[in-house]
Amino acid sequence: MTMIPPFGFKLFWADQQRAQGENHLDFLLNGNSNGCLYLLKPDSVQDDQICYAVIPVDSSFGRAGDGNANWRLFKVPTPNSTNIDLSIGVHEIPQHGNLIVFPNPAIGKHIFFNKLVTFELFDLTGRKLLEAKNCRESDVSGLASGVYYIRILNGESVKLVIP
Repeated sequence: MTMIPPFGFKLFWADQQRAQGENHLDFLLNGNSNGCLYLLKPDSVQDDQICYAVIPVDSSFGRAGDGNANWRLFKVPTPNSTNIDLSIGVHEIPQHGNLIVFPNPAIGKHIFFNKLVTFELFDLTGRKLLEAKNCRESDVSGLASGVYYIRILNGESVKLVIP
């Protein structure tokens, strides 16, 4: 059983290839037909479900936003991160709680946090690029210009722009 924390993400491959690792499931979703997938709570009570149609290769099917009731097809997958339609531009990433990162947009080599944090920094494709524990600042001089997503342990998140 895999537990996903609030505001967390987990990528699973329904490819019947368990030997490739724990994120590869022991069943195959047939991409050429319709089907349903059910998510169960630890007590086996159904928590969520999705019925899907044919999903094109190199696409994903997910919620139109975190916690949104609507599901949709994404032409550019965003694994391990908030679903963002990268085919038409960058949407605002929802901010949770009172995490503040400054300056933002980042100017210079360092960003600062309004509290002591343990964080992970992701690009918009979901790749983790930085992580740090118990800090109030971080060196971002090695990052290219772009939009990034910072998430701390309690699930709070914020978008960071590096011009």
